[in-house]
Amino acid sequence: MMTTESDLARSQSRTIPYHQLQVMVFNLSPDVQMQLYLQLRNVLYHQTDFASNQLAAIRERRFGHGFLCPYCQDKAIRHGTYLGNRQRYLCKGCRRTFGDFTSSPLHRTHYPEKWPVFLEHFFLGYSLRKSAGILHVWHD
Repeated sequence: MMTTESDLARSQSRTIPYHQLQVMVFNLSPDVQMQLYLQLRNVLYHQTDFASNQLAAIRERRFGHGFLCPYCQDKAIRHGTYLGNRQRYLCKGCRRTFGDFTSSPLHRTHYPEKWPVFLEHFFLGYSLRKSAGILHVWHD
């Protein structure tokens, strides 16, 4: 059986269960675990002070050189808000809308401000249920 490019892409984009991912991380050396944690924290928040305005920092990092569409790279304009303070944008080229977190690890998250603490819980070995209880986040 020949492996096609689409089969390879599908296998690389599959979701790894939480527990399996945690086992993989804990098999790394402590130094590599710390490097991974710091890299993830920097990628997600690009700052060490999590109490400051993460949304503004992420917005500045993504759109500091102008609002570009993540789908076609054309210019975009502001197009309302959602969930209170999250900005929506409308692409002038493809007419698609997108938000601050589109095409980012935080896309479709409801509580981006809770991710830094969750990330710490993950590296401490907490289960999803324990983390959810501490963060007061439940799936209904």
